[in-house]
Amino acid sequence: MLKRFDFIYSVHCPDLLNWMDQGNPELHFSVFKAGLEFTVAIGSNILVYHAGRFIPEEAFPIYTGRSISKKLAHRLMKVEREQIALLAEEYPTVTICIENVRPYLYSSPYCYGEQIELIQEQIEKVGKPNVSMNLDLGHLYMAAHYYRFDPAEAIQKIASLISHTYVHDNFGGCHLSTRKNLDPSNPFWPRGLPYACGVGERPDRRDFICLSTLLSRDVDHGIEKPLFSRAQRVPGESGPMVEIYCYPTGLLIKRI
Repeated sequence: MLKRFDFIYSVHCPDLLNWMDQGNPELHFSVFKAGLEFTVAIGSNILVYHAGRFIPEEAFPIYTGRSISKKLAHRLMKVEREQIALLAEEYPTVTICIENVRPYLYSSPYCYGEQIELIQEQIEKVGKPNVSMNLDLGHLYMAAHYYRFDPAEAIQKIASLISHTYVHDNFGGCHLSTRKNLDPSNPFWPRGLPYACGVGERPDRRDFICLSTLLSRDVDHGIEKPLFSRAQRVPGESGPMVEIYCYPTGLLIKRI
């Protein structure tokens, strides 16, 4: 069915998949491997998954006000690395991308993926060329508010490890995990939930510039000429002019 459409696909594992699950790790392994098989079957080369969670969302009520030991956290991260490295070797044509996650009110830190530095450390320790990062800009903005860091600087530090990106907007708020599925028409829609770009408060201009730098790296698009290109100004006051090239495999953005 998918072959009828001229699309480039990427695949996202189920949100409940957790490499650090201690109740039924075999199930999570099999689900992830099925995701890899599906990725190959549809001709994709990107599989995204949420970084392993020390404390899964469904267990938040049990761990309220408590956290796991550093020793256990390090052991769980090692388990994830070993499994990912094994499957990365088995499926060399698929790039496995670890996604950064949002923080949660009264439950963070629950996942190493809240911190860009820990994702970088995990990827580098896996040490496989087809294991990298999926940068979720919305999650990054919420984490930057919660942990007080500069999101643009974080992007620049990990730029060489980013292979895939999700772009959405929000107001930078941190909320309870139980509120993440509210209808956006609800007046109490949490400030941390996703909006279309430009609706929230994410600093698009700085993010755009950082992504321009990232996407302007040498990329083999497989063809000599782009489908089309255009020049435009980056959103925001005094935003620079950029040239956007559209290829079948993605966008290439260069400052003019």
